[in-house]
Amino acid sequence: MLHLLPHAFVRIARSPLPALGCVLLPSFAATFAAAQSQPAPEAAATANSREPQTLDQASFEPAQAGLGVSTSLSGAYVLPADIKTGGEVSRWLAIASVGIEAPVTDQLSLNAGLGAARLEYDFKNANILANRAKPWETINTYDANLGATFLFDDHWTFVASATVISAGEDGAEFEDTLTYGGAIGGIYTFDESLSIGLLLFAQTRLEDNTLFLPFPTVDWALPFGSEQRWRLNVGGSRNAGIAGGGIGISYRASDELSFSAGLGGIGVGGEYRLKKDGPVPGGVGRDNTGNIALGVDWQPTQSVTLSAFIGYALSGEIELLDAGGTRLAKRDVDPSLTFGASLSFAF
Repeated sequence: MLHLLPHAFVRIARSPLPALGCVLLPSFAATFAAAQSQPAPEAAATANSREPQTLDQASFEPAQAGLGVSTSLSGAYVLPADIKTGGEVSRWLAIASVGIEAPVTDQLSLNAGLGAARLEYDFKNANILANRAKPWETINTYDANLGATFLFDDHWTFVASATVISAGEDGAEFEDTLTYGGAIGGIYTFDESLSIGLLLFAQTRLEDNTLFLPFPTVDWALPFGSEQRWRLNVGGSRNAGIAGGGIGISYRASDELSFSAGLGGIGVGGEYRLKKDGPVPGGVGRDNTGNIALGVDWQPTQSVTLSAFIGYALSGEIELLDAGGTRLAKRDVDPSLTFGASLSFAF
């Protein structure tokens, strides 16, 4: 999927919103967020004595924490970008997602998520097909996922997830839109200011070989001042149809307000099955790009977060394949401005 909601906007593993431009609530992003937020056993008593916590801060002690639910609504727009061989393309994106996080024991927790997204492409006079027809228009994406987080000891946390994704144009055969993926990873926490890990993704693709991608992760409270307001995040996440990575830095100005900046969309972009009665019946469309962005998060209460970003969609590619996987066209796309907003709730 096109990386419209940048990593800087959502800050990997620190927000209930989709990480790194995820079109839906991604299985691994949810699992990784849970892993990063769990306190070490020796810190559980202290954590449980504090003020009421949000979902991504909660301890998994069964006596202290119950079922957690998060949901979000997001939207983004990429302004018209020139296609190198002629014409232009713009994109609108709307996302809805819900996630559930449940403690099983003081070491094991499970999470599940559902999501849906609608992406509108507007190609104008694009020189991709011979007759300048629009290669695709409206894309629908659906996601169902399940993950687990296991707190092994004071330092090690292990995570795993599985996802089923449908990504296709209006009118595409549903069974032809499906891809499947999974991820495993380990995270080592040195102390409350630093954790590192390695994530391994596997993802089937439409009319292509299964993709395997490793991503390192870092969550580091930078040593700028005693209050540790600056934080660096490096990590991987699942987008609808593919895996990606990103790097971002955030500044917590107060308990309610934080700012961020970063680079997202490192990896391979998204792909969609095309409708059976379109100009390329049953083909595959791909849209690959990255982004840089500045974001702001406002959390007026423990359970509500309002976020917004403005950024730059970097140079990318539009690719078109027929139903058998043969490439018909590949076009470079110029950079363009992008912006968006999200509203999320955690219970």
